Amino acid sequence: MVQILGFKEEFNRIKLNMKNEVNLLEKNGIVPHLVVFLIGNNGASEVYVKNKSKSCNEIGVNITVIRLPEDIDCCALIDKINYYNNDKFCDGILVQLPLPKHIDINTVVFNINPAKDVDCFTPYRLGKLCFLQPEDLIPPTPNAVIYVMDFIGIELRGKHVVIINDTILLGKPLTQLLLNMGATVTVCNIYTTDIETICRSADVIVTGVGKPDFILDNRFCRKGVAVIDVGIKEINGKVVGDVNIDDVDNASVVTKVPGGVGLLTISFLLQNIIKIAKLRLGHTIIEYGQMQNM
Repeated sequence: MVQILGFKEEFNRIKLNMKNEVNLLEKNGIVPHLVVFLIGNNGASEVYVKNKSKSCNEIGVNITVIRLPEDIDCCALIDKINYYNNDKFCDGILVQLPLPKHIDINTVVFNINPAKDVDCFTPYRLGKLCFLQPEDLIPPTPNAVIYVMDFIGIELRGKHVVIINDTILLGKPLTQLLLNMGATVTVCNIYTTDIETICRSADVIVTGVGKPDFILDNRFCRKGVAVIDVGIKEINGKVVGDVNIDDVDNASVVTKVPGGVGLLTISFLLQNIIKIAKLRLGHTIIEYGQMQNM
C-alpha cells in the first residue's frame, strides 16, 4: 500500500525552532526582513506570497511585498531591486516567479545582490553548490526535496534519481546537491522522449511539471519507487500535484500536494533569511559591489 506523506507537523516544528532563533536576534536588535517583488496578477503567485507572508508573521520576520503592474519594464524593475540591494535593513530579496513574458528572468536574477539571494538563483549562489559548505545557503525547494528523502530514510549514494524538471528553481540545483551526495541523476525536460521508461529505472522520482496535461501514474513507477511531487496546478478549482495518487500502486511513498514539499520550501526559505540576518551580528555582510567582482 502506498504511503501518502504530508509535512504539516514537521513544518510547525521547524517554524517553532525558527521563531526561537528570531527571538534571539531581536534581543540583539536585529529583525530579519524579507522583500518580495510580486509582478502582475498571477493567481498562483498570489497564493504563494500570501503563504510566505503568513509564515513570516508567525515567526517574527518582517516582510515587505512590493506589488508592481504587469506591464512594468525590466529596467524599472531592476531599479527597484537595486534600492533593496543596498538597503542594510533588508536581509533577503525574492522575485516571485513566473515573470511576465516581456521580462527576461536572467537579467533580473543577475541584478539581485547574491548576499540577499534567498532563493539562490544568482550565478554566485548556484556556483557555490559545487563546493557546498555547512554555512552556505541552499535553494529552498531542492533543500525541501533532500529533507523529504532523508525523512523517508533513502540512502542516496548509488541510487538513481530521475528529476522531471530542468529549471533553476528545482532541477538544476537539485541535480548538483544529489551529485554531491553520491546519487546518479537523470534530468528530463520538454525534449525528453519516453519519460515513462526512464522513470521505471528510478529509485526516486522527483516531479515538478505543474501542467494540466501531465499526470504521473503507475506507468512511470517500478515497484518500491519513492515519488516526490513538487508540481502544483489547479484543476476544476482544486489544487493538485503532478501525481495521480489513485494510480501509483507500485510506489512505496508519494508526497502530498498541497501540504507536502511546498510547506517545507517555505520553512527553508525562512531559514535562509535568518542565516543572512545572523551575519549582521558580526557586521560581515558583503557589499553588493564586492559580490559583483567575485
